[in-house]
Amino acid sequence: MKIEQLIQVVEIAKTSSITFAAKNLFMSQSNLSTSIKELEKEMGRKIFTRSNNGTQLTPFGEEFLEQARMAVKQFEYIKNMSSVHGDKVKDFRVASHYFLFSGQLKN
Repeated sequence: MKIEQLIQVVEIAKTSSITFAAKNLFMSQSNLSTSIKELEKEMGRKIFTRSNNGTQLTPFGEEFLEQARMAVKQFEYIKNMSSVHGDKVKDFRVASHYFLFSGQLKN
């Protein structure tokens, strides 16, 4: 189980749609669906029922969602601890150069 999968479960539950959740998570619908299927396989239980009307939580999924929300909230807190305590947050920056290559074609 990965924190990303917990975030995905929370988003799917919020939108009731794998398609909309995938858009909100900036990933493809097929990748999100595969990730959730892998999580369900790992858990040995279905978290969602899928239909033409959307995606709904199973009774197990309701319990799982409650725990997932708490885990995601705790993860976000830990991730943001440095800003909560007033420490400087480090940036990661990448510089790139644009090179224009031109040549003259001879006939």
